[in-house]
Formats: sequence, structure tokens, C-alpha cells
Amino acid sequence: MKRFKWERHYLHWGITAFLVIVCSLAFYFSILQWGYMRAFFQMIGRVMAPIVWGFIFAYMLTPFARFLERMLHKISGRLLGKRPMLKRRIFRAVGILLAVTITLLVVTILLLTLLPEVYSSIEGLIDSLPYYFAEIAGLAQRFLDDIPALEAVTIDLLMEGENLLSAWVDGTLLPNLDIVILAVTAGVFGVVRIAINLALGLVLSVYIMYNRELLAAQLKKLFHSLMPPKRVSVVLNVAHYLDRAFGGFFLGRFVDALIVGGITFVALSLMQMPYTALVSVIVGVTNIVPYFGPFIGGIPSALLILMEDPAQGVIFIIFIVALQLVDGNFIGPRILSTTTGISGLWVMISILVGGGLFGFVGMICGVPVFSVLYAGVRYLGNKRLERKSMPTETTAYGPELPPTVAEGEEEIEVE
Repeated sequence: MKRFKWERHYLHWGITAFLVIVCSLAFYFSILQWGYMRAFFQMIGRVMAPIVWGFIFAYMLTPFARFLERMLHKISGRLLGKRPMLKRRIFRAVGILLAVTITLLVVTILLLTLLPEVYSSIEGLIDSLPYYFAEIAGLAQRFLDDIPALEAVTIDLLMEGENLLSAWVDGTLLPNLDIVILAVTAGVFGVVRIAINLALGLVLSVYIMYNRELLAAQLKKLFHSLMPPKRVSVVLNVAHYLDRAFGGFFLGRFVDALIVGGITFVALSLMQMPYTALVSVIVGVTNIVPYFGPFIGGIPSALLILMEDPAQGVIFIIFIVALQLVDGNFIGPRILSTTTGISGLWVMISILVGGGLFGFVGMICGVPVFSVLYAGVRYLGNKRLERKSMPTETTAYGPELPPTVAEGEEEIEVE
């Protein structure tokens, strides 16, 4: 009798078909039980929240901690003699603690300075609301007096609206008041949980920053155990580009937002405009979003000032337009010394797509995410062109092009 002989390619095809069937069934049942799946992922998100915040804080504070560590080496490098490991551990621990302490002090000072101003601005706005409503009612009344036919229709609409409001309060709000109280209580507990996650994340970030080389070595070891060396080199280069795209973009936008918010606060204070602190915070925070941020923050701020003083509102509009022109052409490009590598057209498209899919967070993260995707597509396209012995320069496929922002940008290369 002939011995049975395994054919490896048949075995591979069988395992592949089995895995495809299992994944298809898992996907099908996950759709059927989406409510349970969503609850499961929400639970995972709550558990992982402190860890995620820890890595975010570590990523943001590591450059500052490195700078302080280098300064400590220069200032007092000879105090511990010829014991490099001890010096390294001590200087690293001191640098990390100084970075965390200085950051917390700066944030605390900013909050203690801005929060009373913002509170007084909001309090003044609330106190002025009856005056605004009275002005609007007076304008509406004068308009209705000029057109008597509309007055009866308006009165009927107001009475119908009042009846609907009373019915909603009696039939929906009061019977479900316990649900409203539970929702408010859940919101309070949510705020407390976020504060606890932030505190735990900050503590965890200290350990991550202290052991950053060990964590990087362990991650690189894992990559080498799963992939060939050439593939690991590509992954590491992509990670380097991710760090450059995200880190440079967010740091630059954050510094730019601080500068624009500070200029707005100083200018509005000198012009003695209302709601100075509130408007400055709105303009500074929304300026993080490129292109559309000035409009997102400028329009409601202009409306606030226009309701208080129309003349000052017009002056504010002129000021904010001039400030954004200066920021978009001079301040922003100077701060963002490393570019995203994509043109203004793709920046606008990435913001629109990111905002449409993921809201405000998508508008902020759309540009660096698209920059990474753009670099990956450019790398793969260039590799295919090189295999075909064709030029990789864009100018070789069209007429003479003007210099773009992407010129001179670092490519993702395989070492």
C-alpha cells in the first residue's frame, strides 16, 4: 500500500478557508449582537482609559523631560564622579519630576488666571440676557405694529407653542424627572471618573518616561520575532514618520493657539472690549483647527460683542480677520518648521472628511492622519515606479510645477 502523503499547499488552503469562515461567522454574529459588542468595547475603553492617557502624557512630556535631563548633565555632571549609570538614573528621575511639576504649575497658573475672568464674562453675559431679550422683543413688536396682519398669526403661534411646552412639561418632563436626575448624577460621576483617569494617567506616564528605552527595546524585539528584518525596518521608519507628523503638527498648533489667544487677550484688553477672557479662550482653542478654526471661534465671539456694542463688534471682526491673515501667513508657518508634506488642497479635504466622520476630533486629527497615509501611498507608488525603471519625481509627469510645501519632505525609506 502507498503511504498517505501530506500536501502542504492543500493544508495551507484548508487553514485559510477555515479562518475565513470563522472570521465571517464572528463578523455576522457581532452585527447581530451589536448592542452587547458596543457595551463590551465601552467597558474595554473605560478600563484602558488611564493607560491611554498615560501614553499620551508621556508622549507630550518626553521632549521636555529630555531637555531638562540634558541640562542637568551639563550643569552638575561632575558631582557624582565616575558613576554613569547612577548619574543617568538620578538625572532622568529628576528631569521627569521637574517636567511634570513645571507643567502642572503652568496649567494651574493659567487656570487660576483665566477661570475667574471667564466666569465673570459668562456671568455678565447671563445678566445681560434679559436686556437682549427685551431688545429683541421690542424690535419684534415694532415690526408687528407695522404689519397688523402678522400680529394675530404670531399670537396664535406663541399660544400654540406655550400649550405644547406645557404639555411636554406635564406629560414628559415631570414623569421622567427621576431619569433626568439619574442622567445628571451619571454626568457628575463621569466628570469624577475622567479626573481620576487623568490623575492615574499622569502617574503612569512617569513610569513610561523613566523606562522608555526598555519599552522601545521590548517592542522592537516583538517586531523582530514576528517579521523579517526588512519588514521591521519599514515599520520603524513608518513609526518615525508618525512621530514626526503627529508630534510636530500638534506641538506647532498648540504653540500657535497659545500665541493667538495671548495676542487676542492683550488686544481686546487694550481696546476695552466686553467678554475679553471668554473670547480669547474661544479664539485660542478653536485656532488649533487649521483653516476653519478662526471661523469656528470668530463668528460666535463676534456675535457676543455685537450684541453688547455693535461698533466694537465691527472693530473686533476687522481685528480677527487681520490677526488670522498674519497668523496664517507668518506666525503659523514660522512655528511649524516641519511641514505636514501635503498641499493646502489636501489639508482642506482631510479636515472636511475628518470633521464629517469624527466631528471636532476628526478636524484636528485629519491633517496628520492624512499626512501619514499620503506618505505611505507616495512610498508604495515610488517603489512600483522604481521597479518599472520610471522616474519618481512629480515634475517628470507634467509641465513645470511651482514649488510646493512637500518639496524636501523626508521620505519613508527602507534601511
